[in-house]
Amino acid sequence: MSNKTVSTSALLVFAFLALTACGGGGGGSAAAPPSPPPLSGSLDTAFDTDGKVTTDLGSDTDDAAALALQSDGKIVVVGDTLNSSGDHDFALARYNADGTLDKTGFGTTGDGIVKTGFPNGSDYVHAVAIYPTVGQSTDGMIVAAGDSYNTVSGDTLFALARYSSGGVLDTGFGAGGGAAGLVKTSFGAGTTSYAFAVAIQSDGKIVAAGFTNSGGTEDFALVRYNVDGSLDTTFGTGGKVTTDFFGAGDVAYAVAIQSDGKIVAAGYATTSGGEGEAALARYNTDGTLDTSFSTDGMVTIVRETRVYALAIQSDGKIVAAGYNGPTGARSMYVMRWKSDGTLDNPGFGPASQGQAYASFSGDSEARGVAIQSDGKIVVTGYAGNGAGKDVAFARFDSAGVLDPAFDADGMLTIDLGSSGDIGNAVAIQSNDKIVAVASPVVTVSGNDFALVRVNP
Repeated sequence: MSNKTVSTSALLVFAFLALTACGGGGGGSAAAPPSPPPLSGSLDTAFDTDGKVTTDLGSDTDDAAALALQSDGKIVVVGDTLNSSGDHDFALARYNADGTLDKTGFGTTGDGIVKTGFPNGSDYVHAVAIYPTVGQSTDGMIVAAGDSYNTVSGDTLFALARYSSGGVLDTGFGAGGGAAGLVKTSFGAGTTSYAFAVAIQSDGKIVAAGFTNSGGTEDFALVRYNVDGSLDTTFGTGGKVTTDFFGAGDVAYAVAIQSDGKIVAAGYATTSGGEGEAALARYNTDGTLDTSFSTDGMVTIVRETRVYALAIQSDGKIVAAGYNGPTGARSMYVMRWKSDGTLDNPGFGPASQGQAYASFSGDSEARGVAIQSDGKIVVTGYAGNGAGKDVAFARFDSAGVLDPAFDADGMLTIDLGSSGDIGNAVAIQSNDKIVAVASPVVTVSGNDFALVRVNP
């Protein structure tokens, strides 16, 4: 046999070996190659098939304001809804991990939605916080904070409601001051006061922050409540603190509790010349301004800026997010502050000046901020103008530089199919997926609650 000739039996052996190597022969099939991981910043199709969820709460006006994650990963969204009398009520909805409403475990109506009205007027939720699971009776309880307008007195008051982890009003909260589960706080007759943020201390006390005009102009306003909803008289004056920056309008939109118990509030302060500036104030545990923070407890950034959201890093540095620039030239804006009240400069931002930006087409603002387990910073808000606004995300690395691993340039916009969509808050789930709540999302049923989830 020539060395160039192959016998029939040899060919059969080679064919068998080839089939076996390919997974053929014996009726087997070739193993499918592993699926590539989803692109960072892409919509998560495991979340209601397209990464987006809208929920009609039964009125033409349902606006979602904030969200929080429970220890089991379920998502609690808060906002407001219009009732049959034409007033607005607190509204909550809870979602399972796949984006479906939790109709069997939340609330008492079997639809995964809870609505709560205070007496005598309209009520709006702006913030939510959830008690950690630490072996206490309050484990997993939900605190919603906002404002309640009293049609009788004409006042607008801080308003809080507390619910069990399953969405039932907590009868042990505020029972001494009115309806069980509800608390309202006035800063004086004829005043207007809004709670835009809420946080829970390690001892279970609740801090709400916003503004009041009890002094004639708007000032930062903070209230601290005991676990039962009563005012904590060891804090400020009778449980209340107000802070004036420049004698003009000041509003706190965010609040956070440091690991040492000190309280950071942020928003904006108006100068005597009428310019708005990003503003932060830090308070000791008794409500006095912390003079170790910028010598007087207060800091501002001198330019057209505003802060809407706060997060505290594991190293104690303070991350604030909002916008910078005048209308028509606004950018998402993130600042990082050291514990002494100075900007993290050098160390943060592309120019190491303690500040970072994300500039989209049209105006853009950050309304929510969260920090990933790897230290990367995620913000949500909007990009665009007027009816052309879309939900926007930006992700920065721990040094404040836009992360090119996130949708190629660190920036992402999502069109929810309606006009003027805004991402109001963002959270990072245990699997690192990024979930944000948006409003006002207009559908055939009017304004609806909306959620979006993107891959990390």
